[in-house]
Amino acid sequence: RAAVVPTTTISFCLYRSVIKMDECSSNMVTELVLSPKRNYLDVPSCLKLASTSKYWLAALECMPYSSAAVAATTALLNACESECEEKRNLNPMYPKRGIPCKILTMESRPALSNFVYGEIGIRSMAQLLAVAELKNGDTFADLGCGGGKQLFVAATLVPGLRALVGYELLTGYLNAARDLLFHFMSRERKHIQLNLIHEDFTNANYQEAWLFADLVFAASTCFDQSQMSRIATIAQFMKPGSRFISLDKPLPPPASSLFSILYICRCTGSWGPTLAYIQQRTHRRRYDEESLFQ
Repeated sequence: RAAVVPTTTISFCLYRSVIKMDECSSNMVTELVLSPKRNYLDVPSCLKLASTSKYWLAALECMPYSSAAVAATTALLNACESECEEKRNLNPMYPKRGIPCKILTMESRPALSNFVYGEIGIRSMAQLLAVAELKNGDTFADLGCGGGKQLFVAATLVPGLRALVGYELLTGYLNAARDLLFHFMSRERKHIQLNLIHEDFTNANYQEAWLFADLVFAASTCFDQSQMSRIATIAQFMKPGSRFISLDKPLPPPASSLFSILYICRCTGSWGPTLAYIQQRTHRRRYDEESLFQ
């Protein structure tokens, strides 16, 4: 825990209860565990053992985050995006996307760094959701949801979610997210509460939607320190047991003392290799929290 480890290792730890040992893997357990040179089973041996078990391999394909599930999610996303694009082309009044604009360097406009758009891959997102244990009945929030792809992945892989919350200040991205998610809900007949908010997620009047979410995701790779501090000031009041995923930087003070880092996972994103910090709100209370959680 709190170490850089492959997400496949974490998946093994999370789903070890579904493993049933066949004869081959049982023999390997005897060889690895009962060896006089050691009396424990380390992680590489666990993975070697799992790869020999037909029950483990079958269990992997039944998981909601299996390779088959990720491939199906990718295909569904591509289909929904294509159908949304066709609807846009049929409506001459619909604002067109991809309008050229002046490119500004981050050196000349440092404040724009908080608006740099990027995504992590569907497979990486699926693995992060598995590690963070997003489950049916939870609320998932995305701070800076862009085109809504991370919300889409969560709704597809965890169909029993109670609600999806997305914040986006840029109108073009928000419209794209709204089109994609509403089309998906209608196409797949999903009944998940959807709340897309065209406001700053640090605005005091709009914090509640993500403050009480079970899992919050922020693609914070390009967030500056002041933005991270604003997020941390709000996150310290999240409910105990909730989780927060940030990219490339953990939550700073004052939230850092109230969150424990469960895992640091490698994933792939628009910016290249990325580290995802999976943090959990502890049950430790601040002096001014007594009325908040009563």
